[in-house]
Amino acid sequence: MKKTDTLGLEGDKEKQYRIFVSAVNSVVGQAVVENLRNDNYNDDNPHIIIGTLDKDDPTPACRGVKKIIAVILDERDGRPQGAHASHA
Repeated sequence: MKKTDTLGLEGDKEKQYRIFVSAVNSVVGQAVVENLRNDNYNDDNPHIIIGTLDKDDPTPACRGVKKIIAVILDERDGRPQGAHASHA
């Protein structure tokens, strides 16, 4: 018989989260990723950490980041493209 906890998880399997961290290559971003990652003790079901890079920081993203998302900023005001309100 399988052991099930109150969340419906079987056995000792830890719940997997999808986490977004902005600027994973910054000092703060690296600290956040290191505190959130669990792949060093949970190989079966590690958290999925995705994030963006700080283009002004040449430091590479730390271990534990699954995917890097590119953000294209509008040169007019620095907001992400498509974030402008249209005035009809």
